[in-house]
Amino acid sequence: MILDNERGTRESVEHLLRWVDASRLYFVGGPRGNFDTIQRARAFTESVAHLGHTLSPEQVSFGDYSLDWGKEWGIRMSRHKKLEGAAVLAANDKIACGIIQAATDAGLRVPDQLRVVGFNDSQISRLVRPRLSTISLPMAEMGAMAVRLLVRRIENRSAEVVCSKLPTKLIVRESSTVVNF
Repeated sequence: MILDNERGTRESVEHLLRWVDASRLYFVGGPRGNFDTIQRARAFTESVAHLGHTLSPEQVSFGDYSLDWGKEWGIRMSRHKKLEGAAVLAANDKIACGIIQAATDAGLRVPDQLRVVGFNDSQISRLVRPRLSTISLPMAEMGAMAVRLLVRRIENRSAEVVCSKLPTKLIVRESSTVVNF
């Protein structure tokens, strides 16, 4: 069972490119060797290329899946004056929240001066202000499928391996667009 990281990433890239130039779009990933980070970084690069743009090496960064890494990246980019007018796709919601925190500490307003999208639709995405746009994962479906596959394997150890791709979906909230209430 794998996630359709490509779909959610592509939706996010298309959404963010409505607001910023491709040269101001960044991917901030988790560990360089992590399966999901690899897929999301590749999908990010391919989505931007498919739309006719080329990324510079600094537009794709790797670290870990933490608030601290997102904040560290955000502080560094802020010092180099690269956050204002930019957009970021973070490989998870913790990284995205760290970036928002760094931007806010630097006096930038999200989404007016920086647009941010996370990944996972974790609880923190609904608690942080502005609420975080994020790529939703089908958690209930993932759990149910894992149980079905485990039971199937227990009942029949020679059953063929099944690989299913589960859908992801961009959830747009205040961190990447102005939402009128």
